[in-house]
This record gives sequence, structure tokens and C-alpha cells, in this order.
Amino acid sequence: MRRAALALGALGALGALGALGDLGASSARAQGTPAIGAGRVAAQVVAGTVALPVGYVAGGLGTRWVARRLGASDDAVSRSADRGALVGAVLATGGAVSLVGARGPGAGSFPAAVGGAALGGVASALVARAARRGDEGPAKPCHIGCVLASAAIVALPSVGATLAYDATRRVKR
Repeated sequence: MRRAALALGALGALGALGALGDLGASSARAQGTPAIGAGRVAAQVVAGTVALPVGYVAGGLGTRWVARRLGASDDAVSRSADRGALVGAVLATGGAVSLVGARGPGAGSFPAAVGGAALGGVASALVARAARRGDEGPAKPCHIGCVLASAAIVALPSVGATLAYDATRRVKR
């Protein structure tokens, strides 16, 4: 029962993000911004998804290096690296989505893309929490609910950044 609810929740989250994207696209068209194609949106999502782990690792390592140089304790270095990794992931995801999106007929907002990546990250964390398996016996193979949850966890930050960026698109001047 829990797996079915998890699968429906993951599909519902992706559907809600899709509906928000449709609203943003129709809003942009109403204001005279040329529509973007599905290929560009897919490229934004892929670029953000690829940039996320790169930003996570770079942000964590960079913050750890700075914290050690400043003489922080081992616990403080670890906490700083964790926070730096999350910030790096959000900035890299938003940046990659913005770079791909800026090549199109209009330009959106980088801060909006970063905010969308952060909201997508929160949604991703909620899906991960719901997907967490208990310690009730031997490990079971991953079925459709697990696969959908994994895909949602990976894609939601990039989808959020793409939707926020494209919702703020305006004609380039």
C-alpha cells in the first residue's frame, strides 16, 4: 500500500510541476514572449540534472577547504561542507538551466531558476523521505514505485529550476 501511495505521490508531484509549467508558458505567450520548444526545455532539465552533482561536490569541497583554512573544528568543517554542498548544488542547477535557457528567444531570471532549484530540492527531499524503507527484514528489489521515486528525486531540482526560469522569460532587448 505504501509503495502505491509513493508512486502516486511521485507522479502527482511531477504532474503538478507540469501544470505549473503550462501556466508559465501560457503567461509568457500572452505577454508576447516567443514560445520555446520541448527540445530546449528538455535540454534545460538535462543540463540542470548533470550540473547538480558537480555543484554538490564542488560546493562541499570548496567550503570544506575554506573552513579548514579558517581553523574550524572538525565538526564545524563537516557541517560547513554539508551546507556548502547544498548551496553549490542549487547554484549549479540554476546556473546550468539559465545558461541553456538564455540561448533561446527570450531570457528568464537566474534568481528565479535558483529559487526553483531550491523548491525542487525540498520536493526531492520529501519524496526521498517518503521512499525511505524501514528495517523490516531483508532487502527487497526495487519495483515501479521505487523507480519512479528515484527518478523524481534526481529530476525535481532541475525541473523546478526550469519551470521557474521559463515562467520568468521575457523578450530579449
